[in-house]
Amino acid sequence: VSKSDGNKRLYMGNIHKEKTQEELLKELQILFTGVKSVFVQQDVNEPSHNRGYAFVDFVDHKTAVDIRRQCLADRKILFGRQIRNVDWADVQQAYTEPDPETVKSLHIAPVSEETTEEMTKKKKVPTATLR
Repeated sequence: VSKSDGNKRLYMGNIHKEKTQEELLKELQILFTGVKSVFVQQDVNEPSHNRGYAFVDFVDHKTAVDIRRQCLADRKILFGRQIRNVDWADVQQAYTEPDPETVKSLHIAPVSEETTEEMTKKKKVPTATLR
């Protein structure tokens, strides 16, 4: 069994950092058939830029396999740069909120020195948020 079984998402590196998610989606749909969506992460130091890689979702596993093979065999150019390091992306499970009844400990930060345990129990800590 391959780690790619059923996976429809590829990681693509060396993506132009100044391009938006929408621009990448449009160009990738021209370059490849079967592109469903694109996800890029924002650069923390340069919020108007992405981090130089993208996760690309395809309509099905077979399409993703074919595109991966194409990228490994041929130089695929996107916005004047060769797409590199094309490989299977780990598909993350969706986040679900924990059941408050099962939470045994909770870390709250930042909290001022004046905050007491009683205040936190009464939820009167303005900086505390549950994530």
